Amino acid sequence: MKALIVGCGDVGVRLGLAWAADGVEVYGVRRRAGAIPAPIRSISGDACDVGTYRTLPPDIDFVVYAAAAGAPGDEGAYRRAYVDGPRALREHLASGTDHPKSIVFASSTAVYAQVDGSTVDEDSATEPSGFRGRLLLEGERLVLFASAN
Repeated sequence: MKALIVGCGDVGVRLGLAWAADGVEVYGVRRRAGAIPAPIRSISGDACDVGTYRTLPPDIDFVVYAAAAGAPGDEGAYRRAYVDGPRALREHLASGTDHPKSIVFASSTAVYAQVDGSTVDEDSATEPSGFRGRLLLEGERLVLFASAN
């Protein structure tokens, strides 16, 4: 089994190491790939560049998109991390023969309309008021489309 973690930072590395311990062949994409520990196979690249995905080995079974915005208050950084990256991944998947069994997008409760501390679940309204939630929701929809095709 092969897995790909896009945005293989703190969370991605922890997941990758756990998967590798279970015998999964794990690839991690990160701009500074030297920060990815073995046995995760590091790939230096930009999640927003479709060319990065073309360097992957074939037959990836699972993809986890866990990129993070470099500057939390910067709308442009959020757009790159949560919209441009998933769009590049979707473009790669649509143009080739790779069709992972599952794609997971690490998102946030910022996509929900509730800001009053109430409980949210998968059926809660996704009507974010801020740019963070709107861009994350757009990224979720891009990944959902890629998963369906």
